[in-house]
Amino acid sequence: MTLLEVSLVLFLMVLFLGLALPRFSLLFQSPLDKDALRIQTLVSRLKKEALLEGRGFKLVLDSAKGEVLVYEQDGADPETYRPYLAKGLSGFALEPGVQMKPVQKQRDRQFQMGFKSLSFDPIFGLESEVFIDRAGLMDLFSLELADGKQRLFLEVKDVMGVMSLTREAVGP
Repeated sequence: MTLLEVSLVLFLMVLFLGLALPRFSLLFQSPLDKDALRIQTLVSRLKKEALLEGRGFKLVLDSAKGEVLVYEQDGADPETYRPYLAKGLSGFALEPGVQMKPVQKQRDRQFQMGFKSLSFDPIFGLESEVFIDRAGLMDLFSLELADGKQRLFLEVKDVMGVMSLTREAVGP
């Protein structure tokens, strides 16, 4: 073998390992990490699709059933939504053993106009619905995922969709 052939074989092996190892590491992630990553990826992809296609979306985070569902805003009537069936963006069920706590929306903050303090009703809207409008702006929310060993908090910090993922250990 010449030096050129050895270099070519090494290059092909490095290329193969570079493509295979990131996918291989996904096999060893905990179900909690997988679900948090799936929700984070789904939200960011929906935000991008809302910006590029001009569609509004509703993300339903059902804590009782452990499901994440996606609905698309109807073009004729912006108040109605239909199930969104695009490949990879249609929603999913959480892994067995992973629990979703009820979503906390940040709508019940106190606002003040003039001298009178105004407060918004915290019951306004369903707690499990997160809206992404046609401009890509989204509701602020925080979501807690937990299994027996650890908890993860996924939080959307601003209307542009900046997300943070925080891990908290449970028990000793």
